[in-house]
Amino acid sequence: MDKSNNPAFPLFRKYPGNRSWFVIQSPTAMTEYQQLGSRVLVYEVEAKILPDRVLIQDAMDCKDGRWEVTDAAAFEAWRAQFTTGS
Repeated sequence: MDKSNNPAFPLFRKYPGNRSWFVIQSPTAMTEYQQLGSRVLVYEVEAKILPDRVLIQDAMDCKDGRWEVTDAAAFEAWRAQFTTGS
């Protein structure tokens, strides 16, 4: 958990179970990739209101053990399962 004031973006997080992965581009921008069967749904979060800013900050801090720290290589390997052959 990098709680420094200047983390190096992007940051990668996931939920336990590997069905939802997050790429945090900045303290106000995050993309969620959610597995639904054999598809991946993509949600862009642009924090314009406090609850969205808190959500992104919580993900950055891995608050309450809800998120797990991961990296770009693991994320790309997971995502490749759904993009190969498409």
